[in-house]
Amino acid sequence: MESLPPEWRMESDEDYSFYADYAPPPPVKGLVVHGYVADDSIVGEDGTVTVTSPEACPAPVTFRPARSIPPAFPERTTGEYWFYRSGDQALYLSRKWEYAVDGACQGVTREVSRIVRIVWFNGTATFIGERDGGATDLSTEKIKDNETYPIPSWLVKIDDADLRENQQSRLVRQSPSRMTRGRDEGTGVMRTCVDLSEAFIFATECYYSGTGPWRGYLLSADAQDDAGGNYSEAGTVSFDPAARIDGRLFEWDRAIARSDGDAR
Repeated sequence: MESLPPEWRMESDEDYSFYADYAPPPPVKGLVVHGYVADDSIVGEDGTVTVTSPEACPAPVTFRPARSIPPAFPERTTGEYWFYRSGDQALYLSRKWEYAVDGACQGVTREVSRIVRIVWFNGTATFIGERDGGATDLSTEKIKDNETYPIPSWLVKIDDADLRENQQSRLVRQSPSRMTRGRDEGTGVMRTCVDLSEAFIFATECYYSGTGPWRGYLLSADAQDDAGGNYSEAGTVSFDPAARIDGRLFEWDRAIARSDGDAR
């Protein structure tokens, strides 16, 4: 049964309910994803970070941040996420790294965690988010192409429309070898990858091409220009389209927190 990873913890059954006859909900079937995002906005190829300094410091500060990035992630990872969805409800957990300069003109790193619960209804998605410090954000957005959401867009709109569009694209029609099918080495699921590179830009997108409601999920996407700049990447390190998920994750009033922080 899939539950929280070691980096997170949930409120115990004893603390969650004072009723003697309380019984946790049974497992539910759904989708479980663990992934990352990366880009060259802050972290350089050598793993260092350069941050604009306050006026009191003589120059921008470059330092190598202390980050606990999993081995499977690229060096320029900026965030990590976990996603659990069953039917029309989901739980999204994430952490990202922020960088600043302290009063001694030294670089400092801070991890920022987020918890977002999502409900889909009648063409919309409602997001209830918690940030470090306990602040809560609430928003409802229409589900449509090129929309901006509080969580990555490929987690909100999951269908095979982009997969089918890329399969029938001009690039693939002109060069069928741009499209490949096979089993993803990292996740073990079937995928279809499309090389979308054009003049001066290298880009690839890979989609889950198995059956079921999650067909077309964007497993990975990467792009950069021919000089190595404008790099961006999103990847999936684990993907279970038929997971048995701990039903307690969808008890919305049950507190969840990072393992090294207070439950909230």
